[in-house]
Amino acid sequence: MPSSGTPGRDPLWATVLADLRDRLAAREFDDRFPTDRELMDRYRVSRHTVREAVRRLGVVERRPRLGGRVRAPATGALPGLGRTLAALGVRLELLPDPHAGGPHTGGPTDPDTATGPGTATGRSTATGRSTATDLSTATGLGAATGRSTATAARHLLRADGLPLADSQCRVEGPGPPAAELAPGLLGLGAPPVALHPGPESVLPDVPPAAVREALELGEGIAVYRVDTTHTLDGGGTVTHRAYVRADRYPCILRFTPG
Repeated sequence: MPSSGTPGRDPLWATVLADLRDRLAAREFDDRFPTDRELMDRYRVSRHTVREAVRRLGVVERRPRLGGRVRAPATGALPGLGRTLAALGVRLELLPDPHAGGPHTGGPTDPDTATGPGTATGRSTATGRSTATDLSTATGLGAATGRSTATAARHLLRADGLPLADSQCRVEGPGPPAAELAPGLLGLGAPPVALHPGPESVLPDVPPAAVREALELGEGIAVYRVDTTHTLDGGGTVTHRAYVRADRYPCILRFTPG
């Protein structure tokens, strides 16, 4: 493989990434993921190209001089749905807080408009990144228990440009910010840390007004509400709620109410 790109063709990292995905699907990396040097020698590309491909692969936990290991994907209805849609060629985009107009600086969200775990949401910044919001005084699903380390984030998942799911994630106790866990909880790559699954429920529900607006639904239209709980190795707890439109793809109808 050449070490420089050719005008009009995909960048080299994309070619490496495609092959890595094939090898990952073939379970070639179950025991160990190659080092940068091993990948550079195999693909005859630069370290920068290798690292960009591995970064976009999104499932590798690096260990200096030892190669790496592939993080296990999250389990459950939502991650399975995300992976199924991706395998079908659906273009999935995860956008920060669909109703954000700037950094969130207030206290707990008004319960009349609250939409998810802990009721408050992580708002997007001017750069489009979702910020971690202190929810130590928030109420609702997964309410805080006196610890000041709770964070939450809200995202909109779009499929082929259309709204598919309103995702609300909350982390209490030691753990990464909620915004970093959301992609893995939706099947868009592996989570940055190990998630130990707990209870999961999938039920029909008529969502609150803010969710209906985000999902472009009329009043009284039911969706699937998926609630999950995970624990982290450090003792933290992750609660996640997603409202999923059931009319976008036939595979969504295979959800089994819990």
